[in-house]
Amino acid sequence: PEPLLYEWHGDLMEGPVAITIFKSEQRAEITVGGQYAGWTTVATGKEGYATPSRNYRVIEKIVDKYSSHYG
Repeated sequence: PEPLLYEWHGDLMEGPVAITIFKSEQRAEITVGGQYAGWTTVATGKEGYATPSRNYRVIEKIVDKYSSHYG
């Protein structure tokens, strides 16, 4: 079987969306209106190109995204 890449329970939830990224786990947890809505895997940069910790905005959501800059 293929690995589980996400889990989502937020379809009927309302309110502000917040995403917390756990870089060491390459995982993001999502809350909607302060309630847990699910999680997904993320790619935050490969060794030698660490992603700095700070606030970010989601600018695109693409399945199987590959960096045109880093390969």
